[in-house]
Amino acid sequence: MATLVLTNAQVLVNAVDLSTRVRKVTVKMTREDKDMTAMGASGKARLAGLGDDSFEVEWNQDFAAANVDATLFPLLGAA
Repeated sequence: MATLVLTNAQVLVNAVDLSTRVRKVTVKMTREDKDMTAMGASGKARLAGLGDDSFEVEWNQDFAAANVDATLFPLLGAA
């Protein structure tokens, strides 16, 4: 598995730049494993299926106006 170190990520939420409050960003990119083995094959053949990508952000909390809490809290439970 390849590893990439991201040292200066930019995090924008609803046009608010929260990059200075980010401690860590973890990006997970996975694909469904689809079996495409045909009759007579001597081994399994697989193809990457649908993606299930996600990311996690670890924050330094800040309750100031237009910062982490003021930007993220209204999004909880939003469609």
